[in-house]
Amino acid sequence: MADIFTGAICTFYKDIISRPVKKQPTLTYAGKNVKILDLLTNERYTNGVLLNSLRNSGYKSDYYLSKKQYLSAACFSSVQDDLTIDRSENNHLFHTGFLTFDIDTDGNPSLLQAGMCDEMKDFIIDNIPYIAYLGKSVSNLGLWGLIPISNKDDHYGHYAAVIRMFDSYGIVLDKKTFDPTRLRFLSYDPDAHFELNPKIFEDTYTEENTTTSTISEYERPNVTDDLFIAACKWIEAKHEIKFEKGSIHNYLLYLYGTLRHCHVPRYKILNWIYNNLIDESQITTNCLDEVQIRRYRSAV
Repeated sequence: MADIFTGAICTFYKDIISRPVKKQPTLTYAGKNVKILDLLTNERYTNGVLLNSLRNSGYKSDYYLSKKQYLSAACFSSVQDDLTIDRSENNHLFHTGFLTFDIDTDGNPSLLQAGMCDEMKDFIIDNIPYIAYLGKSVSNLGLWGLIPISNKDDHYGHYAAVIRMFDSYGIVLDKKTFDPTRLRFLSYDPDAHFELNPKIFEDTYTEENTTTSTISEYERPNVTDDLFIAACKWIEAKHEIKFEKGSIHNYLLYLYGTLRHCHVPRYKILNWIYNNLIDESQITTNCLDEVQIRRYRSAV
């Protein structure tokens, strides 16, 4: 029986620095079309030595930012026409049927917390049936994945609906992956999740018109800022304190515990706290960790 990856190919570039441009069409590393499943499961397509070096250098360090561009890359949503020139929207030949999404620390600061990347990965796998692939990104802090779509001619409508779907779970997608011809740096993940026969994503969304039978499920009652604000005000009134941006105190742990008691997912609580109550410079891998929370709970 055929699976979702059967016959699926995309355009791969071994080294995007050496990737040819229009004025130099004869350079060594032209693009080539490769089976998508091979790119995801075969480590030889990834520059493993450089990848490990980048991860050890520290996310967004000078070395990381300058050397990341030497990794191999692929257009997972696009097969390019002329493989001797640079990839572009104008050079797009046909859509692969897969939509790429990216979850990074810029929109989801809870990923900076130790263990949160794996926890979010498990949550996505358990709650979103459209995932064909989900693995670690180059930084090893974020996630990226593939979703099969029903209409290859409506990539942007599907992507807008995918954004809304993830938003309903409190997960922010990197909007730059909206472009179907965008390159994705390869980061082989031996522990990646594969689903060979996922549910096909059919929903589309535009500001003018929603053409879907199920978009309402993304608009169901969900955790909103109102719940977080109400919890903050309840704690402030009860303990005569004030939550202010950049002020770290034990009542953050009280807030965390209160929201967990309301069955709010851990990553969603941390994202809200990190976005609204803690400055980015104060976030560490041990910030609001489970050991700290258990100690606080035993003391109150």
